[in-house]
Amino acid sequence: MIHILLGASPSGSLKMVLRDLDVEKKERVISFWETFSVGPIWRLHEDIGKEARFNWKKNNLTDAYNEFHEYEQNFQKTVNEITAIPEGSPIMIWISDNAHEQTGMLFVLYLLKNKNNDIFLINTTKVYGELFKKRKEKYTVLDTGEIPPEKLRFIYEQSKNEPPLSQHERENFEKEWLALANTREYTVLDTGEIPPEKLRFIYEQSKNEPPLSQHERENFEKEWLALANTREYTVLDTGEIPPEKLRFIYEQSKNEPPLSQHERENFEKEWLALANTREYTVLDTGEIPPEKLRFIYEQSKNEPPLSQHERENFEKEWLALANTREVLRIWQNRTIHSVSEDYYDLFIINRAKKLHNEMKTKDFIKSVRLIGEVLGHLDQYVGDEFLEYRLRKLIEKRAFEMEGSLEAMAFYSVKLR
Repeated sequence: MIHILLGASPSGSLKMVLRDLDVEKKERVISFWETFSVGPIWRLHEDIGKEARFNWKKNNLTDAYNEFHEYEQNFQKTVNEITAIPEGSPIMIWISDNAHEQTGMLFVLYLLKNKNNDIFLINTTKVYGELFKKRKEKYTVLDTGEIPPEKLRFIYEQSKNEPPLSQHERENFEKEWLALANTREYTVLDTGEIPPEKLRFIYEQSKNEPPLSQHERENFEKEWLALANTREYTVLDTGEIPPEKLRFIYEQSKNEPPLSQHERENFEKEWLALANTREYTVLDTGEIPPEKLRFIYEQSKNEPPLSQHERENFEKEWLALANTREVLRIWQNRTIHSVSEDYYDLFIINRAKKLHNEMKTKDFIKSVRLIGEVLGHLDQYVGDEFLEYRLRKLIEKRAFEMEGSLEAMAFYSVKLR
């Protein structure tokens, strides 16, 4: 059996599984160290397409460690290994539901188009969901701001042909508003909420109120002292703690004993209980722990290989995709979509706004911090290199100010203008 994977992380996990099963000498792993959701794939199955992809990467992505030459060599080496697979060896391609692995799968299947080998597909997103799926939780959007840009775009596209509100519907909404505005009691929570004309009226009515007595003032002072003395503040996030206090905590904690075996086991049980109640969708094969990957492997051994018809359809899909010029792809509605390279720009800006809002002052943010924030909230497989490329483009467009050196991601910081 030959296993083909689309990344270093999943291939490493599978090698562990094969070693544990004592079959690593019988079953071979071939992997691309590549992100197929970004960069040109136009005619990638030909030399002209490979050269175009390599040149785009050299011209647009940061090469802080001078790895592009090694990347080119490894890419071609993997292609050669795939095309040299001997006849009769069964082939298992591991994928999940993201544009990276789905695009990589189509590329690999095209490279294998003249092979008579049995080819098996393991979709880890699908199999993981079937094997480890727990109680289903329905998620209701409470705020439009929660919806990721790619889903909001889909909603927008689907809603373009909806009819406008009729006059009757508008009048009903207006009546609803008047009824709501007439019956709902409102309590002021903040003086800043009060309109100027009402604030003026309050001021005029309050002019003749007597001042606080000495006794009242003393009572308020006592209340303040009691409040200031007893109110505890609970840290919700380690990031809230100022550096000087974090340093003090670190110094005071140096002599604390390590966790006992009993404590560790209790935490592990808590995690298992938590992980057992929440449904999780795999976005990337590399996310799956080796023990679960092994179970998926064992359960998938008896799946039938792709039929000739299925293989031909995948080959046609690749040729259609390899005819596109876009450098960014997303996975949506179980299909690969080519989108413009600035697709995530607004999302990057909005995550920067969020980070600025969490700061006391609008200060510079480490680019690594911002890109990590964006990656943590995307439900697509893009990779940090492409996001850093778009961040540098936004700096060029003067959406961000920058300090430091653009030589590498870790060397500069940004803030919105």
